[in-house]
Amino acid sequence: MKLLKTFLILLAVMLAILTAVSFSYAADNVDKLVELRDWTALEKVGAKAIPKVIPLLSDKISIDRAKAAELLGKLKAGNAVEPLIQLLTDESLLVVKNAAEALKNITGEGFGTNQEQWRDWLENKKASLHGPPTAGGAKKTEETKPNYDEHGVKRD
Repeated sequence: MKLLKTFLILLAVMLAILTAVSFSYAADNVDKLVELRDWTALEKVGAKAIPKVIPLLSDKISIDRAKAAELLGKLKAGNAVEPLIQLLTDESLLVVKNAAEALKNITGEGFGTNQEQWRDWLENKKASLHGPPTAGGAKKTEETKPNYDEHGVKRD
């Protein structure tokens, strides 16, 4: 019995080490994870995966577009807002649904699949981010800054 218990403990330790090594490998090999469409591993990699996942929004295969949109929403990828808005007219209903959900996750806004409202919202956010110069060229104060970052993501 004691031998079995020792064996199980060693097995658990080895599994933990292998998991840590494999995650480290995955984080350094984002291109391979994208090629394999390993969505779970890409989610674990996090922000480092975003620039490699965005191009998948225009993939020929609709399930890959849908999964890429879903992942970008989970990662709150602000730089994916514009391409996600473009997906709202995709031929695949799943892609449209995932793009709308991703936009909501990223921005906190709820325009659903209405591409025109999303475009108007994005245009307004860009205008408020870059806004007209203040009188005398003074910089905006903290109180007048918009509640969105440079990618249109709602600040907390």
